Amino acid sequence: MADRSDEYRPLLLDSQAFLWALDDSDQLGANVRAALQSGRPAWLSSATVWELGIKTAIGRLALPVPLRALVRRAVVDGGVRVLDVTPEHALRASELPMNHKDPLDRMLIAQAMTERMTLATRDAKVEGYDVATLW
Repeated sequence: MADRSDEYRPLLLDSQAFLWALDDSDQLGANVRAALQSGRPAWLSSATVWELGIKTAIGRLALPVPLRALVRRAVVDGGVRVLDVTPEHALRASELPMNHKDPLDRMLIAQAMTERMTLATRDAKVEGYDVATLW
C-alpha cells in the first residue's frame, strides 16, 4: 500500500492500467487517473508488452489496433517510458515469496521494488509483498 512518501515515485503500469489509461476508461482507478493527470511519470515494463503480445496471439485479448501501434502511441504521444527487464529484476523476482504465482506479475513486483516505483494495479495478490501500490 502506498503512503505519502510514495506519492512522488514513478508509476509502473500493469497491463490493465496501461490499456485503460490509453482508452481513458472508467475502469481505470481514480487514484491512478489522478496521478497520471498530475504529470507523475508513467512507465511500462517490457514484460507487460510481452504479456499483452502473448494474450493477443492466443486470442485472450482483442486490441483495437496492433500492439506495436499502442505502445508507440503511449511512448511517443503519451510520454510513457519503457522499463526493460534486467538481470537484477529477474533475480529479485526469483527471490520473492510465492504469494503470487503469475511470473509476469511477479516480474512487475520485482521491478517496482528494485526501481522504487509504485505499481499501478488492482491485483489484490500484490498486497502480500512489500511494494507500493496505487489504484
